[in-house]
Amino acid sequence: MISSLIVYEETDLVAKKVSKILGCIVGNAKVCGLNEVTYDRSYRNLLVIFSNEQVDVVKRLFSVMDKLKTYHECNKTIVIECGGHPQYELYFASEMDDYYFILNKDKTYEIAAKIRETCSIEEKQMPEEELKQEIYHFLKEHNTGALATGINYQVRCTPIEYLFFNNCFYLISEGGMKFSGLLRNDQVSFSVFESYSSMNELMGMQVSGKASVIERDGKEFLEVFEKRGYLAETVEHLPIDMHIIKIVPNRYEFLCSDLKKKGYASKQIMVVNENHSR
Repeated sequence: MISSLIVYEETDLVAKKVSKILGCIVGNAKVCGLNEVTYDRSYRNLLVIFSNEQVDVVKRLFSVMDKLKTYHECNKTIVIECGGHPQYELYFASEMDDYYFILNKDKTYEIAAKIRETCSIEEKQMPEEELKQEIYHFLKEHNTGALATGINYQVRCTPIEYLFFNNCFYLISEGGMKFSGLLRNDQVSFSVFESYSSMNELMGMQVSGKASVIERDGKEFLEVFEKRGYLAETVEHLPIDMHIIKIVPNRYEFLCSDLKKKGYASKQIMVVNENHSR
């Protein structure tokens, strides 16, 4: 998987704090002070972070950037400046691919998410149709996942069976606290995965999407139960009301070690829009 080296200058406490946040969110990253950098391995991405209050720190980082990029064989260099207002974008222009300015802590999380997207793009992406077939095959080979719902401080992660057809997930439930979240926040996450055996045999999927509760008097409601093996008459005479959650996916993140055998990166991403394109 793609790895990143995140570097700050030890005396720059603001940069150190921001670096640790980025390290967690960007993921698969090594965070270290400039004096702690080792040259025993390569990293795909180099992130250099500094606050603009210490001119000597800025100059020191700039002076070693070329060495860092060369020794670590970095393909992408990102500069993150922290402080009252941006000052050094042009100063670093010749040494970087992307530049971000962080004004406050909230901005740190937002920018970290953007950088993760940039840094996690694999070079060996599968053709869209082939990837779609791999994803759908995996989902149809399984029937249980974990549904994450939430609103404010109320968060639930529920193990639950699912049906997957018409490019949507359908989850049958008697009710529960997960509905307290999804009825007020329709953005959900759903995961399906194999048991862990080793780092060379990883297989799992994270899905982001929009959830809704299907109306009981519609054809879709009965169709789901029929695919589950229940007749309409049986459903109508159940002693309690059952509910069906429908998830329309907008993003699939598929991690599968076996994809390397086909010449592709082990992590693949498929974003779904109205035209079902990536």
